[in-house]
Amino acid sequence: MYLDSLNDIPFLEYDIRARIGSDSSVWVSLTGKGISRYSYETDQFIPVHLQGLDAYWLTSVVDLGQRDGLQYLLGRDGKLACTVNDRLVFSKQLIDEHELTFINLFM
Repeated sequence: MYLDSLNDIPFLEYDIRARIGSDSSVWVSLTGKGISRYSYETDQFIPVHLQGLDAYWLTSVVDLGQRDGLQYLLGRDGKLACTVNDRLVFSKQLIDEHELTFINLFM
């Protein structure tokens, strides 16, 4: 199993999101751990580092999606970030972090 190395932390099904990214690869967000992208070459998930986004903020991503070649990330703080080719294009505060109660922005 790909997530066997995560046995040191308790997590629930709502802490993990998986989507097909704009690059046609599988992207996974695990709250508290960050974002990973599946590598067919190594048959494992590789941590993603996105230029222009703080590594700590990436551990707070609660939903992710893609559309028209853009990758969207929603942080627990209510901020939406848009990336292309692993770099930030724009970000916007959608709502106050205390107002974010249900998280399923991208279907």
